[in-house]
Amino acid sequence: MRRAGPPSNVSVSAGDKGARKVVLTYLSGSWPGIYTFDSGRLQEIDAAPDQPKPAKPVKKAPKKKAPPKTANTERMYVQ
Repeated sequence: MRRAGPPSNVSVSAGDKGARKVVLTYLSGSWPGIYTFDSGRLQEIDAAPDQPKPAKPVKKAPKKKAPPKTANTERMYVQ
């Protein structure tokens, strides 16, 4: 289990006959899964639950620049 790295969750309890039962959960890494040990021996390997993929950030549209405003603007009309 050294290769798999630190587990996401560790559960230690007594088994059916009073022997130690350990469940290690690895959600990431090269060997994700749920590993069950009974009396120090690996008994079962289950697939890790799928992790939801992170949502991609939504790109915002660039804001249109307003035309520059001038203080004294007079309009001339031609007839």
